[in-house]
Amino acid sequence: MKKTIFNANVVLAAAKTGELSSAELKKAIARAETLGLHSVVRDLRSIQLAQQVQASVTTTFEDGAPREVVESFYEAIATVEHVLKHRLQRTRNMVKQHGVLGTITRVRQNAANEARQRNFATLIAAGKWKISAEGLIVRFPHLFEPHSPGITQWARQQLIDAGIKLQEIDG
Repeated sequence: MKKTIFNANVVLAAAKTGELSSAELKKAIARAETLGLHSVVRDLRSIQLAQQVQASVTTTFEDGAPREVVESFYEAIATVEHVLKHRLQRTRNMVKQHGVLGTITRVRQNAANEARQRNFATLIAAGKWKISAEGLIVRFPHLFEPHSPGITQWARQQLIDAGIKLQEIDG
């Protein structure tokens, strides 16, 4: 019987860069499960969910969002949908209408919305603040500040209020 080698780091890197087809990703998840690599399974499933969300949301235009921002935002949508067990249809529609950057920029306008607060809290509880809209704004201020002055400081304060330590945000 031939042994197959499973290099989790190589597989994760390939999945993150989109080099794996959905069938290959599915096989990698099954292999990681067989090997008992629970954190790898979790990461691969997160990537799989993000790809499924991205495939189901077709924007009407390209807004110039860097790939890392787009992938992180779709991962955030997939994470919230998976945890809360419902589709974020309003967010998906906003992405279709305004693009990823436009949707993220509008987060401050919707900050008081109960569903918005729940979604943000879900990402914080999952330890995924960096992919929240606020996290992306703080990480990529040059993309958002020109269109919405003061949004970076607002997003930073939201993260601090949610219990994220300054060292994590600034480091």
